Amino acid sequence: MTGEEFSAAVDMKSAGRATWVLIALGAMVVGMDLATFAIILPQIGRDLALTTSQLQWVISAFALIYGGLLLFGGRASDLIGPRRVLLIAVSLGLTGVLTVMLAPTYAIVLVGRALMGASNALKGPSTIAWMVKVFPQGPPRNRALAYQSFITSAARAVGAVLAGVLVGHFGWRWSIAPFAVFDICILLTIVFLFPAFERPRQERTIDY
Repeated sequence: MTGEEFSAAVDMKSAGRATWVLIALGAMVVGMDLATFAIILPQIGRDLALTTSQLQWVISAFALIYGGLLLFGGRASDLIGPRRVLLIAVSLGLTGVLTVMLAPTYAIVLVGRALMGASNALKGPSTIAWMVKVFPQGPPRNRALAYQSFITSAARAVGAVLAGVLVGHFGWRWSIAPFAVFDICILLTIVFLFPAFERPRQERTIDY
């Protein structure tokens, strides 16, 4: 389906507003993650009595899954539509955040981090896929991409400051609560602002 056909099938004005909101929320989640966990790692280590090598895996579990699923996220968005992929991503993100917040052991923390990595790997490509559909090629799309890059970069600084404040007052578990808030906001944006239109399923596999 071409961009022109997609544009004709949805309310592009409302889709554009929803996309700006989605770009900001998604970029905040992706940008804040590593900055936040870099700040709270020492307290996680003290709380769960972890070694230095174990703490490294709190970061690596996220990074490995995130990097490994980026291409899959893009291909899945092509096949089943970015809206469905975003719903899956938000579900994984909320589950991952709650798992880490409630984790009694190191192994459960790693499971939660892997889920958060999978969520972010799906959020990024599906957000871009929706952006490409909503904004025509040229200045509108370029502005959207620049906006996403700016928010992602700014979120790293915001994540470090916010994590420092929260971990100092409420502990490391509550310092990742903002991720759950962002995911809930993304979910509400998808459900109430995104058009329910999706590309028809194609007779192709997930492989290229």
